[in-house]
Amino acid sequence: QCPHCDLKLRYFQYKKKLQCYYCNYSEHFDETCKQCQSKKIFYAGYGTEFILEKLQSIFPSYTFKRFDKEEITNIKKLNSLLESFHNHSIDGLIGTQLLSKGYNFKNAHTIVLLGLDSFLSFIDFRASEKAIQKIMQTLGRVGRFKDNSTTIIQHNEPHELLNFLEQDKFFSYYDILLLERKNLLLPPFSVLCTLVFSHKKKDALLSFFEQYHLYFQEKNVEILGPQPFFIEKRKNFFSWFYLIKASSYQNLHLYLQKIHQLNLPITPIINI
Repeated sequence: QCPHCDLKLRYFQYKKKLQCYYCNYSEHFDETCKQCQSKKIFYAGYGTEFILEKLQSIFPSYTFKRFDKEEITNIKKLNSLLESFHNHSIDGLIGTQLLSKGYNFKNAHTIVLLGLDSFLSFIDFRASEKAIQKIMQTLGRVGRFKDNSTTIIQHNEPHELLNFLEQDKFFSYYDILLLERKNLLLPPFSVLCTLVFSHKKKDALLSFFEQYHLYFQEKNVEILGPQPFFIEKRKNFFSWFYLIKASSYQNLHLYLQKIHQLNLPITPIINI
């Protein structure tokens, strides 16, 4: 566990270290438990290092390289990696979402998407929409230059999106999502906004809400919360938020002006 965040540390095998995704806290790890000195370590999930190791064992005559922020630290390394892939010095790239960000791979004919479940199970009403966008964006890396390209999507749990993927009916799925949003009065049929409050002391934050909760109420908007963030503690700060739902931007801005005039002891971060 990270000492500064409510988050498990990630393991980097080649560097023999554990590191936090948010605050970059790191510590050396020699594959031994610090508490009991046991070496019976169970590794959960998979990263680019793990996948690279597995692929290399399956295809020993192929050359694979990682394509992530840990490996690509400057433009020179990026261009060198892309050039090696284009001239067939590298047979495959294993990367994070960075791979889908607009680079063209003219020689690529196969792409594998791992862990679609993590997208679809994320706590966000736009999870399916974002998953579609990410899939389409990634498909463009290989489908743009090859007529016979292959896409493999790995998942564990069934989801209605997958049926539309198999039938190549993306827009039909958008129609379903729009109807769902309309029935629940979610964007684009309303405007959502979060007011995020952070403090180093959780007691002080909860005391703040007890004192000011009534000041946040307004008849022209719907107020939900306060509630803790998905990851409540980050970089030694505790974060809670209000979710504001308004029927129009005008009503939302009038509400935010009212909040601004309160001169609160904790200034919120506003996300519309």
